[in-house]
Amino acid sequence: MIRAQTAIIDGEIVALDRTGKPSFDALRHSHRKGAIVFYAFDLLYYDGEDVSQYPLVARKQALRRILRKAPRARIRYTEHVEAEGERLFSQLEAMQLEGMVCKRRDSVYAFARSKLWLKVKTASGPAQMQKRIEAWGR
Repeated sequence: MIRAQTAIIDGEIVALDRTGKPSFDALRHSHRKGAIVFYAFDLLYYDGEDVSQYPLVARKQALRRILRKAPRARIRYTEHVEAEGERLFSQLEAMQLEGMVCKRRDSVYAFARSKLWLKVKTASGPAQMQKRIEAWGR
């Protein structure tokens, strides 16, 4: 599944419902009817090398290379979306999903809260998202 001798991958375990949509309830209940997958979105360590201080885009490229592509893979690469944040947010809101994490493409891995990474929840709405984006530039 992973083309590496050693790797530390950041991601999230998600239960999917029958339609393939993330479902927190399905994760909590043992009678789930969907799959459990790991969405991989960052790479911290790769074959003996600490890559956490490399820019995000470099870590994402390396992560994509080491993950095997398969239609129903248990470990799934999470795409990095550039310049389409508002459109993605609208789609997430329409799907009633939790939200998204916005990261600067040149950011190093943040092991704690950082102004370089923003977690934007759909419940806050587009106005709150815009406020956070504007504050991010400060």
